[in-house]
Amino acid sequence: LIQRGEEKRIQQNDKEATYYPKRTPEDGEINWSKNTEEIYNLVRAVTRPYPGAFTPNKKLMIWKAQPFDSKIKYDECDCGQVVELFDQDGFVIKTLDGTLYVTDWDGATPQVGDLL
Repeated sequence: LIQRGEEKRIQQNDKEATYYPKRTPEDGEINWSKNTEEIYNLVRAVTRPYPGAFTPNKKLMIWKAQPFDSKIKYDECDCGQVVELFDQDGFVIKTLDGTLYVTDWDGATPQVGDLL
């Protein structure tokens, strides 16, 4: 129908049009008191080529992470605290409802116990 020019067209009302505001680097700040899925989705949404997700307490950019299913419950730890370190392969951070495994980041590798 479109190729033949027979598709019914509807005029857009400019007064009803909406848009989403421009993304800024500040949109990438991680709130560790959110649940794992929300943080994971934020990291995916602002990864390269966008400005990236960053931690509020330490200068650390997180480019890639994934939910981490740990049999250990870190109830005694604070949200945003590093709970496990895997040499240079990554580290695990406590979130509101679980943990997040960070595999790609810029900045000094945090240590277990660091609060990001």
